[in-house]
Amino acid sequence: MLGRDSAEKVLALSRLGEADRQGGNSSVTRVVLGGEQYAVKDYSGRDNGFQRRDREWDSLEFLETLGSRHFASPLWREPASPTAIFSWVEGQRPQLDQHSAAGMVNLLGFFSRILEPAVEASMPMAVDGVLEPHEIGDQVARRCEILRLRLPRRFLFWVDSIANLNARLAENAQRGCIPSDSPALITSPSDFGPHNLLKTAGGDAYRVVDLEFFGLDEAHKLVGDTLLHPQNQWSDLTLQPFFSSAAYELGLHSGRLEAFLPLLSLKWATIVLAKMGGVGFRPGVRPDERNAGTLGLEWYLEFAKVGDLDMGLHLLETRTALFQSTSR
Repeated sequence: MLGRDSAEKVLALSRLGEADRQGGNSSVTRVVLGGEQYAVKDYSGRDNGFQRRDREWDSLEFLETLGSRHFASPLWREPASPTAIFSWVEGQRPQLDQHSAAGMVNLLGFFSRILEPAVEASMPMAVDGVLEPHEIGDQVARRCEILRLRLPRRFLFWVDSIANLNARLAENAQRGCIPSDSPALITSPSDFGPHNLLKTAGGDAYRVVDLEFFGLDEAHKLVGDTLLHPQNQWSDLTLQPFFSSAAYELGLHSGRLEAFLPLLSLKWATIVLAKMGGVGFRPGVRPDERNAGTLGLEWYLEFAKVGDLDMGLHLLETRTALFQSTSR
């Protein structure tokens, strides 16, 4: 931990330079003081910046008790602004290749193994954590209500399309079409992929950053989110090895994953749509629209109609060219 005097010096230095790492929701500035490197993270770009900061801080405090080297250390939490100081994590963001996919599976194994009974009893659910597939449908319905109120009229066609498809999937769930196996809990980083990993200089280890949604979650849901994340661009060289290894490591069941995937695809459609309209960002902050093209929305809606796991995995392998054509 840092004392107040040291923290104020670090914060003052951070205001003199440009951010070293800029994400869609926050920025990180590296500060060197007294031979030590610090990461000053500013969450003020989103209207729930304090909540995001506090969730990440609490998560890193917990992970530090495990003695893991996968994460930064929390050093100072600024009372007056959604800002925190962490230890600087050196490394480069990797591409999604066979090495990073294998590293992601190893990290999923770590997140599964640390879920001991005492941890399960005390840890909160992840920000969007669920136990059953139908809860994703409930999230999508709530997101659509918010988007309908806050988006410009030109986007309402997409809100209606998502809401109508979600209602049909929810109806199938009520008819018993969705398997109800017991939930498989895991401690979850939630926003998981190479975009939130740093590869160490030696190239043999990965550090995890951005734990603003950390908590308990359902393992099938976490893997489904990882498969569908718009920044995780899979190929035939990475998808099947990752999926097969993750399913074995976490003991996943194909039927339960098939139940989650269509609803998760609709959830991602609402996230993309919100970014297109700037929902959730502070006034004057431009959202990151790299993956927010209308073709991306169409893809998520089409994926939600696919009930077969093998066909879904094939669509994931072939979507890279589509997203590249609309993202930059």
